[in-house]
Amino acid sequence: MKRVMNKFGLSTIVVTLILVVLSLVAVGIVWGVVSNILKSQTSQANFQFGTIFLNLKIEKVYSDSNGNFFVTISRGSGQGDLREIDFIVSDGKNSVVVKKPTTMSELGTSTFTLIPSDLAGISSVAQVDIAPVISSGGQNQIGSKVDSKKSDYYNSCSGVLGAGQSTGDGIYTIDPDGLGSESSFQVYCDMTTDGGGWTLVWSNLRTGTGKPGTSITWNDAINTAPKFSGTFGNNLEQFNVYIGLKYWNMIATGDQLRYIWKTDYGTAITQEFISSFTFDASNNYKISMTNYQQKAGSQTAGLYLSHNNQPFTTFDSDHDSNSGNCGTYYSNTPWWYTNCWSGNINGGGENSQGGYYNGAYWYSSQTQWGTAAGLGAGNGWIWVR
Repeated sequence: MKRVMNKFGLSTIVVTLILVVLSLVAVGIVWGVVSNILKSQTSQANFQFGTIFLNLKIEKVYSDSNGNFFVTISRGSGQGDLREIDFIVSDGKNSVVVKKPTTMSELGTSTFTLIPSDLAGISSVAQVDIAPVISSGGQNQIGSKVDSKKSDYYNSCSGVLGAGQSTGDGIYTIDPDGLGSESSFQVYCDMTTDGGGWTLVWSNLRTGTGKPGTSITWNDAINTAPKFSGTFGNNLEQFNVYIGLKYWNMIATGDQLRYIWKTDYGTAITQEFISSFTFDASNNYKISMTNYQQKAGSQTAGLYLSHNNQPFTTFDSDHDSNSGNCGTYYSNTPWWYTNCWSGNINGGGENSQGGYYNGAYWYSSQTQWGTAAGLGAGNGWIWVR
């Protein structure tokens, strides 16, 4: 039989064998590629399966006045060897990724702290997303985002300001302990004066009745959420407010106190000071002030001159040095009385008791309306930061 040869001198059988071998090689290469893709997709699918069943949830996001943010995360039941949580923090325009190692187990809860240096590159914290990192096949792999939350709690006006959430002076809602365990409430914030972040805790305007400090009991004087009279809003000359002293400690993480005073409605600030302060809750909320700075006017405030280092007194809980109870002499109003006062935000109270006028006294106790020298009854506001 005559063998058929091609132009290269190869028989048809040999050519056929070569083509078969090449086809097998090609199939092998294609299968290798497909196999790797399938393995990758399977690995990714398995990882995503694990991610889903990690069941991570952001419970709350809150801050303190030092610019630290705290993110509380709970983990449900489910698979996955959790090694790290990546926090994607955004200000609405830019974002940063903060990596926090963790071994949080199933049904566990942890609070993670994001310090200011972690958040360099963004102007504020508007939203926090989280993505888990798990160990899979001996390697750490990052999953997709599993939860997202906006910041929940600011403990003070300073906390709002530090978080970049200020929209200027006005009313804000705060959570005084920054943890959600205390009921939130509305306060008035000064976001512009001396760096801003001031929370209004006590004010008294000339004349008027039904004021929040009148006949307030010791328990309420310490523990009450804000009490108002008048029209609470953006005009400071339309309402009075009193916030219980225990909240001052929570709100004033910078331990600063500011007292401003005006002679009358519609006038400029006549007297003002800022100082450091602390309360001694175990000694009837004795107030101690240091680093006094006169910011307006020239008359040192009676609160600092005469009432520094004094305990607090109410009409039903007497801690002053008077033989009676100063808290009962001036329309049942509270103060850090001595024997009894020289400069008192209540003055004679709404009943003008003792002949003293119904308004805030900066210094001394003259029976007259306020003067530029800081004497008499005017309008007063106490702030903390």
